[in-house]
Amino acid sequence: KNLQESERRFHDLVNLLPEMVWEANRSGDLIYANQIAMNRLGLSDTRNQPASWLDFVAPDQRPIIAKYFNATLDGFDPGLREFRLTDNKDGEFPALLRAAPIIQDQAVVGVRIIAIDISERQTLEEQLRRAQKMKAIGLMAGGVAHDLNNILSGIVNYPELMLIDLPD
Repeated sequence: KNLQESERRFHDLVNLLPEMVWEANRSGDLIYANQIAMNRLGLSDTRNQPASWLDFVAPDQRPIIAKYFNATLDGFDPGLREFRLTDNKDGEFPALLRAAPIIQDQAVVGVRIIAIDISERQTLEEQLRRAQKMKAIGLMAGGVAHDLNNILSGIVNYPELMLIDLPD
């Protein structure tokens, strides 16, 4: 009963996370995925479940992420890394991945992975960069206008001073 309660608590907590969580065996086949991962990656129907979690990675990044996966299997901590994953609509999105080995009977039998979708963060960062560029352009235009006004004030005001000395 305690084991069932612990397992229920684990599933509830993992499904409450806003991040994608999945487990894969040594060959990369999916063993477990939380609800967020199933929805985001299109795994809601287990018949459509890919043979390998590497199928969720952008094709050009598969060799890199395979090294990341193998390093985790070998017991190294490759750390938090950014990759592009594919979603259930055949689109790509950036994600931060963190992997840890699954150890049973003192042997690595697979990998647990947490993936954080950072597409919204990157969109906000891009908006911030654009706003900073616009601010810089505005400051530069203001400075140029001020300098130009200083130069032109002599040209505009000198004829008025000359008109004062002329008879009507």
